Amino acid sequence: MRTAPFFTVVIPTRNRPELVPDAVRSVLQQTFGDVEVVVSDNSDAANADRTVAALAFARDDARFRLVRAPDDLSMTAHWEWALGQARGRYRGVLTDRMALRLFALEELRDILLADEAAAVCYRAAPTIESVGWLRAKLAPGPVVATDRATADQIAAFSRGDLRKDNPRMLNSFVRHDVLDRIAARYGSLFDGISPDYGFMFRFLSVEMRYLAVEVPLIVTQGEARSNGRAFKTGNVNAEKTDFLQKLSGQDAILAHGPIPHDVDVLPNVILREYDYVRSLGASADFPAIDARAFFRSCVGFARDLEREGTLSQAYIDALDRYRRDKLPGQRAFARSRINVAAGARRRLAKRFKAGLRARLGAVVPALNAGRYTGARNMSELLAADLEARRCGTASARRSAGSDGGLSGAADSRPAPS
Repeated sequence: MRTAPFFTVVIPTRNRPELVPDAVRSVLQQTFGDVEVVVSDNSDAANADRTVAALAFARDDARFRLVRAPDDLSMTAHWEWALGQARGRYRGVLTDRMALRLFALEELRDILLADEAAAVCYRAAPTIESVGWLRAKLAPGPVVATDRATADQIAAFSRGDLRKDNPRMLNSFVRHDVLDRIAARYGSLFDGISPDYGFMFRFLSVEMRYLAVEVPLIVTQGEARSNGRAFKTGNVNAEKTDFLQKLSGQDAILAHGPIPHDVDVLPNVILREYDYVRSLGASADFPAIDARAFFRSCVGFARDLEREGTLSQAYIDALDRYRRDKLPGQRAFARSRINVAAGARRRLAKRFKAGLRARLGAVVPALNAGRYTGARNMSELLAADLEARRCGTASARRSAGSDGGLSGAADSRPAPS
């Protein structure tokens, strides 16, 4: 049997045979090769064969495995089953809409070897998608990891401060023994409604620290196919409909959170996982959610959606019910005419820009100056991104050699514990 690899990247996929090959290629083409990639297919029958065909290019690579979920599973159950197939020292999830920058694993390996941290997390960058063309921001500067205390994160979430610099599996690698410890304590890694945040709160309850990288080491595509984006904006797509259909039988979990049974208010969807893990006896350090701070967080999020032109009436209604039930005397959320007008303008501008990008696809290469790179597809985009990274690193080294004053990224990483 092959020795356990340093990394396992698990890619859960469902009905996205046109996207998942990009995720797989981004792992197999890494500059650091001690990795296995496990694609776990939870597709319906119509898409299962298409997924097999789409991944035929990888089947002769010994690092690649395609496995099939035993039943038609919910998202959390599928992630649980899929992670059970991993063998690596550090394990992470890459969704089928994501791709790793080709230098990501090499940088993360260096960080983890220096620290032996329980986990390291990193950011994501969206692509700008037009017909036949993708653009993405280049990753800025050195990949530096900084220390995070889990107690600080727990306290922030209890106040409605929804931070993103935390390990949610789809943005992180976690040491295998830590995963075993979480599963032993809770009986599962992901049980809940939202597997990423359900895992995160379990992790925060059993570990005292982790490492965070501010550089976006993954890029995303297919936003129109995003389940999470559809929930955030109140829109409906096939993924959201499919997700909601699989919530049957999970009423006991849906009853948790500041607004029980709500699926429209994103801060509530996230903090439902906090409240659920807290109910499982997470820790005395998990304080009750501050009702007024939660309401302020929801209002702030609503204002952002309003400015985007994506605030739904269902969001407003759920927030108003919460205010009446939990915060008597609290002023109701009032829509801003300025924000509503701005949202309408933004929707029009977005449609105009999308059309313009499609018409200018042939000349886009000339527009990729400075902080962006572009290509016809994700594989070419990642290759161009890696080349730009190498050119930038070489320039930095030449500068360091000339003045003797620049320190490398490794000098900024935490010392071994």
